[in-house]
Parts: sequence; structure tokens; C-alpha cells
Amino acid sequence: MRFILTFKPAEHTCTTARAEMAELCARLRADGVLQSAIGLRRSEAGARVRLAGDRASVTDGPFTETKELIAGLAIVDVPDKATAVEVARKFLAVGGGGESEVREVNEAAIY
Repeated sequence: MRFILTFKPAEHTCTTARAEMAELCARLRADGVLQSAIGLRRSEAGARVRLAGDRASVTDGPFTETKELIAGLAIVDVPDKATAVEVARKFLAVGGGGESEVREVNEAAIY
């Protein structure tokens, strides 16, 4: 089963353990668990696009509600949701805490 894990950092935390994160990713890749992982740049370089009806609005970053911003994501291939949750916990531990959303990928959906 594949899951996507999104990561929101704890308020006032910053991942300075890049070597630790790289080591975790290497282990998970070697175990066949991690399919993809990316970290996102700070919100200053981003934009938020909203669509209401046929009218779009664009707001450039930075965005102040940092605890609500996704800082990274991973796609994992594991036997069940409990294992995906454990992988998310490992990422959060290395990243300094925060919150992760664990969602199963809908393999039947073709877009």
C-alpha cells in the first residue's frame, strides 16, 4: 500500500539535522519503503492560488501561519497504515517535531 505523508513543522523549529534526515531517507530507501521525499523551500518564494467560480486570486508569500504550512512530503510503500504512521513518526523525530498527515494513495484514480 502506498501512502503520502505531509509534514508541518512544530512552531519555532527548524530542521538542522540534514545529515540525520539524509541517513533516515537512505535507510528507508534501502528497505524499499521510501519511494520519494522532498522538502519545500520557505514560503517567501511561494504563492497561494485560490479559485472561486471563474475568478482566480494569487497571493505571494511569505505566509504568516507557518504552523499550517507543509514543509515536505514523502511517498512510502508499506504493508498498512500503522507502518506508515510509524514512518511519519520517525521523520517528525528527526525534523524536530510537528505534525504529519498520513493518507493512502488511491491507486485506482487516474487523472
